[in-house]
Amino acid sequence: MSGGLLRWVALALITLGAAPVGASAQVILGRVLDDESGLGVPDVEVMLLDDRAQPVGERRLSGANGGFVFSVDPGHYQFSAFRIGYGPGTSPFVEVQRGDSVEVEFRIAQEAIVLDPLTVTASARPWYEHMKPPALWEYYERSEHMTSLGLGRFLDRDDLRPLQGMPVSIAIGNVPGMQAVAAGTGARFQVLGRLDCPALFFLNGQQVRIGSDWFIDDFVSMAEVEAIEVYTGASELPGEFHGMSGGGNCGAVVVWTKRTIDSYGR
Repeated sequence: MSGGLLRWVALALITLGAAPVGASAQVILGRVLDDESGLGVPDVEVMLLDDRAQPVGERRLSGANGGFVFSVDPGHYQFSAFRIGYGPGTSPFVEVQRGDSVEVEFRIAQEAIVLDPLTVTASARPWYEHMKPPALWEYYERSEHMTSLGLGRFLDRDDLRPLQGMPVSIAIGNVPGMQAVAAGTGARFQVLGRLDCPALFFLNGQQVRIGSDWFIDDFVSMAEVEAIEVYTGASELPGEFHGMSGGGNCGAVVVWTKRTIDSYGR
């Protein structure tokens, strides 16, 4: 190993052992892990990139346990990594706000790809506030809370992919406890909850009144949908939906569209 490389390793280890400079400094503490073994990978060249894919400061060389550290200004950042024997990879973006100290894991594989590339493992804010567009934070917050209680059904992009081309009402009707019934003439369907009455409908967090003249499929198509929340009856309904017009005894459907995703969803 050359003397220059030894100096890089020493610098990385010394930086990891130092406290962040200033109480308000933003710090990213990271580890590069081998995707197969889960062990830290030393001597990986890690470059910090800004939201224009431009390098920020000097690159780091990971220490013996795969660790690296960057002190940064608030913003959106991603990492590129390279080591002989591993394929180069670039992570998704992570958001750092003022005063944040964010810990991340960056996995690399010998098959020249990045697998499960970036996971926020410790932060004062929920993981989705780092990794997802702000317009969808309400969805992820509620899905985590309600899933922990065993309530509701949550369909994300992966769940919806096989349903493309299907009316939104039919997709919702396939959820246990829900049904889509023909309404009048034509291919129009009303979504009913567990009590066989119309469920409340919310589009991007706002209640939309539906009835004899307007149905879910009049407002949104499956190609536009990013995520769906389904609650089959009043017993599953989140507290914020109680007292809404319509009562909620028959459940509720919350549809989030791709229109809600801003430039952060790169």
